[in-house]
Amino acid sequence: MIAGWFVSAALATPLTPDEVVSAALSHDPALALAQAQVQAAEGERKAATGLRHNPTLAARVGFGAAPHELTLAQPISFTGEGLVAARAARAGLDGALAARDHRPLEVAAAARQALIAAVATAAEQGRADEVAALATTLREAAERRLAAGEAPELEVHLARLEEAAAAADRMRAVQAALAARDALAARTGLPADDLPADPMIAVPPPGTAARRADHAAAEARVEAAEAAVRRERAAIVPPVALGAWAEGRAGEAWTVAPTATVTLPLWHANPAGIGRALGERDLARAELASIEARIESEAAGAAVRQRAIDLVGQASDPGPEARAALAGIEVGVGAGEIGPAEAALLRARVLSGWSLAASARAEAASATVDRALAESWSTLLPAP
Repeated sequence: MIAGWFVSAALATPLTPDEVVSAALSHDPALALAQAQVQAAEGERKAATGLRHNPTLAARVGFGAAPHELTLAQPISFTGEGLVAARAARAGLDGALAARDHRPLEVAAAARQALIAAVATAAEQGRADEVAALATTLREAAERRLAAGEAPELEVHLARLEEAAAAADRMRAVQAALAARDALAARTGLPADDLPADPMIAVPPPGTAARRADHAAAEARVEAAEAAVRRERAAIVPPVALGAWAEGRAGEAWTVAPTATVTLPLWHANPAGIGRALGERDLARAELASIEARIESEAAGAAVRQRAIDLVGQASDPGPEARAALAGIEVGVGAGEIGPAEAALLRARVLSGWSLAASARAEAASATVDRALAESWSTLLPAP
């Protein structure tokens, strides 16, 4: 059993970004919703093609001297309602297709961000573990010096407070790491036990900027909404029912005549439909304006953000330097060269720099994923 555990542990490999993204894509219900919306939009497009209304057929069979009657009518709109309805349906389908194409990129970016958060919080927990262990070592050394009469009680009190603070920091780090791992597992369905060491591994390979599908979808929604307004206004005048009427009695010739039926919009000029269409058009325009403003802002700050990312990426891992500094502080305290108060300040300075450098690396990875989504990099998705 023990040998088997060691073999399995040796064979365990960290999660890869492609595994995380593939699992997230298979667990995201919004992808199925996006496909369902495409199917619904395709149905709307087919329904808006050709004549919008089915013909009606009415028959009355008379008995005795009563005549037989037959009426066939085909409602036809002469206000252009059918044309704008077809245009709205086509634009709606275009928007649904663009939204469906953009959703996998959103899922992939969110999965990579979740992986970055899990890696970063796991590293923070590791740092907190090291600091807590060091605080315990220093507290035990202070107690031994106190027992030997080589240190004042104040040094022990400070060492115990430092140990308590380190334990509290470790608890917060553990909670954050567990929450991030739970979030990653919930998004992907994968156990987040084996994580990569560097958050930059979640960054996709450099890709080529493409037209954003969410922008195309927003433009299509505006086009569909504007066509819907014209459709509702055209619907003020109901369709004209053109057809034929036939009447006949048993043993007699049938009388056939054309018919035309018009419903006059005297009381209701479709205010509800027009009002809804206007509201949806204004909402679609506002969403498009918001997306365009975000695209413009992201483009303006892209160069500055990339320079910052490059600087972080070129920096070396601060872990070895930080560990060496902490070990030096421990040696200095043990040799009596560094007092407890000075040691506390030095440790705080080392830990702050270590934590900030590690956080910057995670933020650089997150910013790169944001850029990849903003520019619709296909490399966000797993390699085929």
